[in-house]
Amino acid sequence: MPVLSGRFEWNAGPIREVGILPEGVSAKSVDPHMCPALFDTGALSSCILKPVVDYLQLEPRGQRTLHTAGPAVEVSLYPVQFFFLLDQDSKEDLIASDNWDLAGSVLAPGLNPDGAGRSRYQAIIGRDILRKGAFTLLPGGQYAFGY
Repeated sequence: MPVLSGRFEWNAGPIREVGILPEGVSAKSVDPHMCPALFDTGALSSCILKPVVDYLQLEPRGQRTLHTAGPAVEVSLYPVQFFFLLDQDSKEDLIASDNWDLAGSVLAPGLNPDGAGRSRYQAIIGRDILRKGAFTLLPGGQYAFGY
């Protein structure tokens, strides 16, 4: 079982670079779009933010209701695949996830902004993906995700 692990800050949560490509595009022919993703055990569904949708020029494949800590909102769904790097410094060990219809978040402006109002991450890895493996927060600001 491959294991991703790393350090995180308690005030930000576990954030790791992941690769994202449209469904059906091979990472062997095109480099995945690399972006920071928050591993969020409180999120039922994974989602990508609008900058990722725009960069990858994704077309929606439907809509659904996304339930949040605030009101429920209608969001578009985009067919993508995640790629997890076993080694943060090497793109040689890409591990592909299943294909997912991810919500393109309309919540982008409010998601964990930095001092300039930008998000610290461009994707959220929720329980729909985390349930495929074992995600653990460890003492000393460490995390591990085996799948």
